[in-house]
Amino acid sequence: MPIKQGWGEPVALRREVLLFVMAGLGMAAVAGCGQTSNQATAPGGSGVRTTSSAGSSDATNPVTTTSSRTPGQQPISGRKGLMAIQFVSPSTGYMVGNGEVLKTTNGGRTFDAAKRTGVNLTSIKAAKSTPPTLAAWGLHTILITHDGGSTWSTENLPQRSVLAVDFVSGTEGFALESSNLWRTTDGGESWSKLLTPALADSVSFGSTAVGWIGTSDGKVFKTSNAGNSWTLTLASKGNTETLVHAASAQRCLASISGLASMGGVSYTIFQTLDGRNWKPILAYNSGASPPPGNPANVASGPGTSIGPVVPLGSRTAVVAGICSSCNGNTEASLVVTENDGASWSKLAPIRGGMTYLASISFITPNVGWLLETGLQPGSGLLFHTSDGGKSWSKVYSTS
Repeated sequence: MPIKQGWGEPVALRREVLLFVMAGLGMAAVAGCGQTSNQATAPGGSGVRTTSSAGSSDATNPVTTTSSRTPGQQPISGRKGLMAIQFVSPSTGYMVGNGEVLKTTNGGRTFDAAKRTGVNLTSIKAAKSTPPTLAAWGLHTILITHDGGSTWSTENLPQRSVLAVDFVSGTEGFALESSNLWRTTDGGESWSKLLTPALADSVSFGSTAVGWIGTSDGKVFKTSNAGNSWTLTLASKGNTETLVHAASAQRCLASISGLASMGGVSYTIFQTLDGRNWKPILAYNSGASPPPGNPANVASGPGTSIGPVVPLGSRTAVVAGICSSCNGNTEASLVVTENDGASWSKLAPIRGGMTYLASISFITPNVGWLLETGLQPGSGLLFHTSDGGKSWSKVYSTS
């Protein structure tokens, strides 16, 4: 894989994240929501040239997917079971974990192996291209397909952990590994290295030029020039995890986890509708400390710890929560907004006794799938909804 070295080398190592332990042990308090800091910028990689002009708002249709990882779910060696799903149509979907990519063409009732690898894959994401470009990753390896899974290329990044991959088209994509952000403009054949402004947890682009990075210290940075420079737009204090979920070049959601306690993990969901100004739209208080930003008059989150966050369409979002001790079981449930978080509908728990909510994928606000993974290699249960999460039916089981 050709790699172009950009400006500088990483000076800090990504912290190791223990599975099932939610990140964030310090009190989070948002400072200056919606205020732009002029000192929180980072230079991009030298020699990187794109077709997007610097500073362009690029307000094209969003190029996003509906798959989302659970906070704390990092690519840790040794994790088994099925870890992530991505559907691209009512019939076609993909599932990764335990060293393979599985594909269904009948809505999840049966799966066939599309790719086997020695890499413990933990995530998969698709671009809205035709046919869809998909990237599956784990540790330092990224698998890429441009033909729906018939053929795959394997790309290896220098560092140990690939945290996120986001293709915004069949050719333009980004891969995040702590201090480094890698960019490809040729579908993954070659990559150029950019620097992130801080230790990063996640990256998500709403267009080819506009994207956001969430950092390990509770900050969100924005780029308008494909990652060549970054500006701080949201900040919180404390050791937190920040996951960003872009819906377009203007709309993005950020889930920030705060202090953990016996009551769970405090968290806040923030949203921007103009790419710069953020406001809290959902929060949970664990009892040990206020949620990040200490928001007032905000709807309560669906669980004692935050699950996947999925923006859909122009005003809709689905947020999953996990309650580790509800009615004597571990329960997962959803809340849905159709008006940018002004109000939320809380849905019934998906089921009691859930082992681990791994991933959610929606192709429309009504049609979606949910993956529950077990503790054994290859284990997993796949559920389907056709009414926006009001009811779920089991469509696939590895047991």
